[in-house]
Amino acid sequence: MIDKTKELKELLVDKKILIVGAGVTGKALCKALDGYNLFITDDNEHKLEELSAKNTSSEVSVIKSAPDWTKDILNYDLVVPSPGVPKNHPIIQSAVSSSIKVVSEIEVAYLMANKPIIAITGTNGKTTVTTLVNEVLNRSNIKSVACGNIGTSLVEAVTTSTEVDFFVAEVSSFQLSFIKTFRPKVAAWINLTEDHLDWHSDLNEYATTKAKIWSNQTYDDIAVANTDDPVVRDHFTKLTSTNGSNDIGNSIGPRTVTFGLKGGNLYIAGGKIVVHDLLEKHETKNLISVSDLNRSSTIDLLNYLAVLSICLPIGADLNAALGAIKEFKGLEHRLELVLNQNGVKWINDSKATTPSAVVGALESMEDVILILGGKDKGLDFTPILSKLSHINSFILIGELTDKIESLFSSYSKPIIKAESMKQAVKEAKEIASFGSTVLLSPGGASYDMYDSYRARGEDFKKEVFDQLKNSK
Repeated sequence: MIDKTKELKELLVDKKILIVGAGVTGKALCKALDGYNLFITDDNEHKLEELSAKNTSSEVSVIKSAPDWTKDILNYDLVVPSPGVPKNHPIIQSAVSSSIKVVSEIEVAYLMANKPIIAITGTNGKTTVTTLVNEVLNRSNIKSVACGNIGTSLVEAVTTSTEVDFFVAEVSSFQLSFIKTFRPKVAAWINLTEDHLDWHSDLNEYATTKAKIWSNQTYDDIAVANTDDPVVRDHFTKLTSTNGSNDIGNSIGPRTVTFGLKGGNLYIAGGKIVVHDLLEKHETKNLISVSDLNRSSTIDLLNYLAVLSICLPIGADLNAALGAIKEFKGLEHRLELVLNQNGVKWINDSKATTPSAVVGALESMEDVILILGGKDKGLDFTPILSKLSHINSFILIGELTDKIESLFSSYSKPIIKAESMKQAVKEAKEIASFGSTVLLSPGGASYDMYDSYRARGEDFKKEVFDQLKNSK
């Protein structure tokens, strides 16, 4: 392991540290950095009141008021924002304009970690890939912990987990925006589609931020890329064409592993998953038949290729890896079959918070009653038109209702507006017939109606059971 003691001391010792955000990440940072000179603030006064009531450490000062940050930011030496804090927040803008250092939680976690990190980013599928990588490694007797945006923050994992060989972290563009030295042993970028344009200035900035996952890697590390994705492929090509040095001037860049449906080091051919010239192993080998997999949609296959691309180069057992993907039945809120009754399938895909995720969900379905909507993130919903033949009708919910209605109203598909999930399920129940699929795949964020996509999915499942299964 690299000795990062010097960098950690330079970052934290004798510094006034302002943590922005009193949610899961902020609280984890307070615990991890206990003993340092900490301050914490949040726009949500209720969270700060809860934190004040529970805080027994004199080392953490809760900033409840709303200061003039253009002046008050000068009281601090370091700002650590939680992932959901936008870059245009007054604290972040004031810090940047005043040359106050801003770093993300994953930067702090990396400097504190005593074991290597596997970092996984992408617009869609990163939670599934993170979960499966963790499963494969543990089946291979390589002890790992899944963390990051998947649940437990990375900084909590690195400061509380013992006897671990790897930390498997799902990381977002928000977190990658403010890294300085963050250097994963394995860094995987699995895809990119339009998202978070309420946070990033445009798609190019979003992509450039994602590419930072590779920016500090050297030859001791592994960069993994989905070269089917044109944006990922473009940035990966830039990484591999730097003639012996990466973007920050390291003497030589990382070793590389690529995957895709039609080519790369792992790909699909003849109905099989194939490995070809993986690092120093110059061989081509069929690994498993697609027909043997429990789930084999395009989305699933790309996820499996990503998992194998990450796990096999670091010594995972091949049989353990193939067993994990063969048996995989999916995650909650991600194309989750809730009920199959009277020939109608009810599927919860609440995690689909982008139009591209909706398109992927529709790919293998027909006669779909699509529950669509949520909070507007400024995304383009026209890609869904490419799957219009798969859709029976639309049921629209949330803030996006009028925007989506105006986009799709000229096409010959029924559009129904629902004021609640209860009404959405009721309307779907009345439309559905044998062979239909009722799909909650919103394409928007949940925060207009719910605290999280999980809460939205749970409400959908509750209404499905209440109105159908429990009413029999």
